[in-house]
Amino acid sequence: MRHRGVVLISAIWAVLSTASWAGPREDGDAAWRANDYAKAVKFYRQAAEQGDPGGMTSLARQYQLGSGTEKNPGEAAKWNKRAAEIYRQRAAQGDAEAQYALAVLYDGNALGMPNDPAEHLKWISAAAEQDHVIAQTRLGLLYSQGLGVPEDRVKAYTWWLIASGPHARPLSDRDKRFADLAAANARDMANALSPAQIAQAKSAATVWKPK
Repeated sequence: MRHRGVVLISAIWAVLSTASWAGPREDGDAAWRANDYAKAVKFYRQAAEQGDPGGMTSLARQYQLGSGTEKNPGEAAKWNKRAAEIYRQRAAQGDAEAQYALAVLYDGNALGMPNDPAEHLKWISAAAEQDHVIAQTRLGLLYSQGLGVPEDRVKAYTWWLIASGPHARPLSDRDKRFADLAAANARDMANALSPAQIAQAKSAATVWKPK
């Protein structure tokens, strides 16, 4: 069964570059949205050199795609690896955004980083358990399609119910978009589940609490 969540795969880089960060990366994102990719590269490089891991992954993306600069797989790999080092330190300290960002770097699409389903699942799960809406939506996708985990439609439905809310904290516009996506996927999945399975998932979602 295919769900709307598959758009997450193509949206990964955009998600990484829209996490909260004031300064050059924010300017780079604005230039990127305006299709001024050379200008975006300029700002992403500034952010990367200032130690912003999101700036590093954004710069790596531009090198990987040859967008606003010449393609340079070596530079893309270098900046992804540097970002991973920073994210790994923050993730180990319980930073949910860093946990999610690190998981993305292990999904096989980032040059210089291994395709490691176990690490991807580890950090996606850690972020999801901390009420990271995008991670919860992504985790539902993994279970719905058996990506790195045994396919489990009940778990997929459960995580999409959790992601779609309610949440104890106000959601950003970015989170709201993914919460809406999770809600749409949950509605689709409900058509493939028995009443008993739906009740099981709803019960699990109701008692779930962030760690």
